[in-house]
Amino acid sequence: MRRFGRILGRILLVLLALFAAAWALAPVEPVDRVIAFDAAAIGPDIQAWLDRSEFQLADLNPAAAKRVV
Repeated sequence: MRRFGRILGRILLVLLALFAAAWALAPVEPVDRVIAFDAAAIGPDIQAWLDRSEFQLADLNPAAAKRVV
């Protein structure tokens, strides 16, 4: 039983080392955190804007349509 624990411990240690190496050496992609929002493009009637933008999608399922809550 002691041998099984030693082997299991080594396997877990190797997996932890592999995970740490993958995390440390993985490439980091830059994230654009600037949000561009123009309220004038939407206008005062949000539901009409959603209807116009979704009208362009002919195969849109009505259950997947956006709505203002």
